[in-house]
Amino acid sequence: MGKTYTAPPIDKDLSTSVAEVVSKVMGVFTSDLFRKTRKQEVVRARQAYYFVMVKRFRCSPSSLERYHGHISGTDHSSVLHGVKTCSNDMDTDPEHRESMNKIFEKIDLYEEKIRLKKTGQKSYIKQFKWGRQNYQTRLLLRRTR
Repeated sequence: MGKTYTAPPIDKDLSTSVAEVVSKVMGVFTSDLFRKTRKQEVVRARQAYYFVMVKRFRCSPSSLERYHGHISGTDHSSVLHGVKTCSNDMDTDPEHRESMNKIFEKIDLYEEKIRLKKTGQKSYIKQFKWGRQNYQTRLLLRRTR
């Protein structure tokens, strides 16, 4: 008999952090992200979460199914459909592309903070205003002595 493939487990801290970032940028509650609902804003946020987890962090759709399937009834085909839909929306909708860029920028800052924590450096985040509503976030580093 052949071996069955089991997907590696998902880091819960990473998954929670990504869900929080996506929900803040997309304007939905984190608790609504994994509920059985068909509201368009929640569905788009859920698809953005799937896109980030699969494309950025190389999580398999089956591991996302195992992690969230018991909560929202998600199976691997729903995850794949969400990734494909989010990718298509990024190509056609500039507003959605901008939201995804914000999500990736915030996740980059989160990863940088984790990396600095592991190396012993301290960091703080400062926002600079460039124009009316355009904010640019920068990470400033300070070495510990």
